[in-house]
Amino acid sequence: MLLPPERTIPHATDPAHHRQPDPPRSGRPATASSLSDALTAELLASDVLIIATPMWNFGIPSALKAWIDLVVRPGRTFAYAGQGKRAYVLAASGGVFREGAWAGWDFVAPYLHRILGFIGIADVETIRIEGMTIPYLAEQAIPNALESIDQLAL
Repeated sequence: MLLPPERTIPHATDPAHHRQPDPPRSGRPATASSLSDALTAELLASDVLIIATPMWNFGIPSALKAWIDLVVRPGRTFAYAGQGKRAYVLAASGGVFREGAWAGWDFVAPYLHRILGFIGIADVETIRIEGMTIPYLAEQAIPNALESIDQLAL
């Protein structure tokens, strides 16, 4: 789901959205539960999930976590068997976290792989756009990521 800038996903403040789907409503504002229903239905109907995210303070932005909190649901996505569904994570970072001394500080790719696997999406590829704040690496960060995308068997 691509959200316009003026629309945001609210952070979960009540676990009520983890129950069964709301009945359809007409003309009423969306509740967290109905938004969760819509986002979950969209996820379940998709063949491919693409998550593009920056690394902020070694983790994911709170808006992405809010989306995850709304789509990870017992009986809907916990029990989902994800045969055939794929996910691609495009993770942008200022430093290099694929390997080396900072690899253990990457809480983006491991977390997303784990949570997606939890809801049945085990086929997850990570494309890294890294070194964005390191002058000698920044120039090649996007071309390297595009090359990684070209090498994927889509």
